[in-house]
Amino acid sequence: MLKNLLALLLAKFYSKEESGLVARQAMPSDQPVNFASKTTISSWGTIATFTAPGDGYVTFHGRSMAGAAAQIASLPLENNPTVITATQDNYQGMACNLPVQKGKTVEIYGSNIENIVVTFNRLIGGGIIETLFSLLEKEKSYA
Repeated sequence: MLKNLLALLLAKFYSKEESGLVARQAMPSDQPVNFASKTTISSWGTIATFTAPGDGYVTFHGRSMAGAAAQIASLPLENNPTVITATQDNYQGMACNLPVQKGKTVEIYGSNIENIVVTFNRLIGGGIIETLFSLLEKEKSYA
């Protein structure tokens, strides 16, 4: 029932062209923020730790120096178990990304990795508040 109600509301307020704009809001922006504090790590340890400045994606890139592993975690794990791990053989590129919420602590760990780049990309869209204001503005224009 809720799904039908939402579909009805969206059909009333959004055209097919606008629904593409709404869907695009979950995409990452094209202006990443770099957070890596190390460019090379040989034994397992912390590469970077930071607080997510907004809703978005954390991306890790690197190249393995030997059998390598990397992990991105959004903390606290006991309440929000979001972790992604990448492994790779010798001298291969490796990457992983994780969606994170604003204010969450993000930790990136790894071993045997060089050319490390850690970035944060905000979401393009404005979220629920902006969507509601947009709907209200449309309703006013119909009246």
